Amino acid sequence: MIGIIGGTGSEGKALAVRLASIGDEVIIGSRDEAKAKAVAENIRSKSSKFKIKGMSNFNAAQNSELVIITVPYNSQKNILNEIKSELANKIVINTVVPLIFKNSKVFLSSVTDGSAALEAKNILTNSFVIAAFQTISSDQLIDLEVKVTSDVIVCGDDLISKRSVAELINRMNGLRAIDAGSLYNSIYIENLTCLLVNINKVNKVNSAVQITGI
Repeated sequence: MIGIIGGTGSEGKALAVRLASIGDEVIIGSRDEAKAKAVAENIRSKSSKFKIKGMSNFNAAQNSELVIITVPYNSQKNILNEIKSELANKIVINTVVPLIFKNSKVFLSSVTDGSAALEAKNILTNSFVIAAFQTISSDQLIDLEVKVTSDVIVCGDDLISKRSVAELINRMNGLRAIDAGSLYNSIYIENLTCLLVNINKVNKVNSAVQITGI
């Protein structure tokens, strides 16, 4: 069972669709449980094979074996502190990037801990925090008719957890996990994501990352 915290947003819904399409059971979490249930029902309507339900963020964290964080950066601290007790000893995939949109431009907010993923790790001291999925467009992921060909850069300090996340990614058609080392390197992934968003805005595309030579 995979829980998506903040799953009613664009990234959360996109990952829910992709995960459900490969047979995973998914819980969409939200601070508004009614909204989570409505989004889950809408996604289920796309295919009778999709196993998706909606819950509060707390219940989604409690009932999931692996959790994906897709909340806006400015909500991350509060939400993680609310559910941290339910995330102990679990793999937590952090997709959060502290982007700022201003005057048609995109900037990266300064994070005291270095990155959103490192901040998450400092809050979730009893969880296995892995950074992944930051550089993939939700517009591509949510449309199953679109063939997504992209590498997913994965950072983390626990090798077994990182291997589990890589296996999950590699099951998703068109995606390939690339081990980028320790969670500290999430600093560079978040910077790269900001660059990609700006590239997308300038060129009106959905760019992706592919690492050659590996």
